Amino acid sequence: VSQSRYKQFTDNKVEFQKRKGVVYAGECSHMEDLNIIKGMDDITFAGYSMNSYYIDISRNFPNRKFINRLPLDSYMDLYNGMSMSIAQLQFNPFNECKSNLKTLESGCKGIPIICRGMSPYLNDKDKDLVLYANNKNDFEYQISKLKKDAIMRKEIGIKLQDHIKNNYNMYKINELRKQSIESL
Repeated sequence: VSQSRYKQFTDNKVEFQKRKGVVYAGECSHMEDLNIIKGMDDITFAGYSMNSYYIDISRNFPNRKFINRLPLDSYMDLYNGMSMSIAQLQFNPFNECKSNLKTLESGCKGIPIICRGMSPYLNDKDKDLVLYANNKNDFEYQISKLKKDAIMRKEIGIKLQDHIKNNYNMYKINELRKQSIESL
C-alpha cells in the first residue's frame, strides 16, 4: 500500500467551531444494526450510493442526510466537517468479532464516537475514551450532551485522537512486526 493512501488518516480538515453533524459510516450489511436507532433525527449516512439500502434509510430516518461514497484512498474525508460519529451494532456473535475500526477512524479525525456498549467497542484499551449507548434513548442523550457542550466535545475528540495516535500507529506497529519477524 502506498504511503499516499495513509495521508487520509489525518486530522479533520474543518475548524472545530464549524463542525456540525453526526455521521454514521456503514454499508448495507448494517441495515439490521440500525433498527435500534430507527427514526433518530439529523444523522448523516456516509458512503452513499443509490440502492435499496439507502431507500430503506430514507424511510426509516426521515431527517437524514447522505454523503456520497468516496474512493478508498480518500474515504476518510467522509468524516471531515462532522462533530461526532456513532457506531451502532446489533448484539450478535458475528458483530462481536468485528474490529474497533470506527473508533480508530473517529480518533484520526479528532471527533468523539458514541458506540454500542459491546465488543469490539467496549474493550480495556479504549473504554475510557468512547461514549456508550445501548438503545435509542441512550444514543439521543449522548448526542444531545455533546451538541450542548462544545468544550466537552472538543476535549473528548482530542483525547481520543491522542489515544489513537499513541496506541494504534500503523508505522510503529509495522516496525514491531518487522522486528519480530527478523528476530526469528
